[in-house]
Amino acid sequence: MATVIGYIGMSTAPRANNGYACDMYAQPLASGAYQLSTWSQLRLTNGMFAQFGMVQALAYGSPQPVAYLEVWLQSGAILTLKYSPFDVSVNPDGTTTTNFLSTGWHYFEMKPKSGTMWGFYVDGVEKFTYDMGAGTADTSSLLQATIELPFTSGTSPTVVVSGAWFRNISELVNGQWSLVPSASIANSSLGSFEALPNCIQGNAQNSSFPKASFKVGTGLPVWPYPSGYLWQGATTPSPTPTPPPPPPTSTFPVTFSESGLPAGQQYTITVDGGSYSTKAGTDLVLQLASGIQHVYAYQPKVTTSGNRWRRKSYCTNMTGSVSAAGTATAQYAPC
Repeated sequence: MATVIGYIGMSTAPRANNGYACDMYAQPLASGAYQLSTWSQLRLTNGMFAQFGMVQALAYGSPQPVAYLEVWLQSGAILTLKYSPFDVSVNPDGTTTTNFLSTGWHYFEMKPKSGTMWGFYVDGVEKFTYDMGAGTADTSSLLQATIELPFTSGTSPTVVVSGAWFRNISELVNGQWSLVPSASIANSSLGSFEALPNCIQGNAQNSSFPKASFKVGTGLPVWPYPSGYLWQGATTPSPTPTPPPPPPTSTFPVTFSESGLPAGQQYTITVDGGSYSTKAGTDLVLQLASGIQHVYAYQPKVTTSGNRWRRKSYCTNMTGSVSAAGTATAQYAPC
């Protein structure tokens, strides 16, 4: 048996446009789940298509999701992955920080910047760019908004999704944003993937849901695939979908430092699931949002560089939380 990817979500009738946007809800990976990807897809006239969204996977060091982009080229039945970055920042010392998304709604948008160069934005901030070779979506292609997760072929997948939500699903046509007027349930149609359609709901299944939105989650009523529309008749035109409000601007500084490591040795601190690296002898100062308790932990083990005869491991059990300005210092010792 092999591990395969199955998906459940929405697709549209064929349409031509040159931009796609929606809000997606970010939250920690559900207990018992291994990986969950939430993305929207736009296909262009030249066979290129972009899947832009977020992925939650413990393999990335946090249950929180991180934004990512996959650009594919389809030629006949052949798919080729052309570009696949994650949202990371490069620090002044050359180390990297993974920019995990906070819990809540985030606005994802893809549109041309100039000519065939496309921009991919989260909450109005450009995260990725790529020359897609075309500036318009294929008139025979579908818009999609989807969740996907791995499972073992030949088995009934265990769906552990506390809630994957999309709203304000919009398209850009002739310079104007408007809600996608209708969409149907889409499914991977893999032979043993029947469990997933039991957990999708839109306005057609629950009138309390606004149009141009839907939710996938464990425990929702059964809607066997194919079950027709998720919504019809979304007519709200323009304006550009509004991003969620920015995070609190009131912050306080916390200084993270260490003692006991050889000078220049890199060590890592996680704060609220985000990873930050610096070198021994250099403090790390983070501005943290006020009114929230922030949990931190120092990497428990660091191995010094050098030839194999001189390498030595140092350990610390320093963990804690902060809710005010101050300093946290870890004491490393040989282990």
